[in-house]
Amino acid sequence: MTLPAFKVPVDGPPLISAHRGAGNMAPENTLAAFEAALEKGATMIELDVHLSSDGVPMVIHDVTTARTTGKNGYVSEQTRAELQGLDAGSWFGPGHAGQRIPSFEDILDWAKDRVYLNVDVRNYPGLSSYDTGLTARAVTDAVARTGMLEQAVIQCLDHQLAVEVRRRRPDAITGITFHGRAADLAGMARTAGATLISGDAAFSTGEVVAGLHAAGIGWMTTAELRLPGLADNPDLIAASSRRLRDIGTDIIVTDDVDATLAALREGTA
Repeated sequence: MTLPAFKVPVDGPPLISAHRGAGNMAPENTLAAFEAALEKGATMIELDVHLSSDGVPMVIHDVTTARTTGKNGYVSEQTRAELQGLDAGSWFGPGHAGQRIPSFEDILDWAKDRVYLNVDVRNYPGLSSYDTGLTARAVTDAVARTGMLEQAVIQCLDHQLAVEVRRRRPDAITGITFHGRAADLAGMARTAGATLISGDAAFSTGEVVAGLHAAGIGWMTTAELRLPGLADNPDLIAASSRRLRDIGTDIIVTDDVDATLAALREGTA
């Protein structure tokens, strides 16, 4: 199978992006979670990337390895070999021990022509072990080497990182993350050289999506509302998923691929 190049607006129903893979079925950000998400019908995988101390992009969410491996230490201060020597599965429960922290390039090779990738690149310039230029180069080089430039979105919470990604690889698909409602979302994306914005479900309206689409910019958000004091129960997530589809959202990120797909099927005439 050959996947078409990613483009926005998405042609057809929204892509369903499995948040850290199927993290409700297998340890998050591991190959097992990504395989499970693909089997469940996800059309995109969301994953997180930090650089190791020897400059290798590694797939893990947190700044430290404590929560998902039981061994404390900054990801950015450990080598690839040290990181891959940790057990990234035992914390999830019996039967999951022995999962490795994958390298980004391993997952790019696995995903090629199978599923789109939503790559949340972690860069924290206030921490001395993070380097914006090195991060941009390492991530874009890996995407280019594996032939995934048209199938992976490089998503940046750090908008300066997005600028650097585009400077180094103008052909890379770049997105930015913003929490809240900006006065000029499209202008923010253009400044960063991005063609996709990741925002919050509670700030997602038809007006927002239509305005971005008119500017050639896509919209991505979570199915979960994630609002303080409001539990994201299955009924709320189902209603949110259908509303996001109906206003033209391009990518719906979900912690439960089964539940989101079922909600969208139920809401189709």
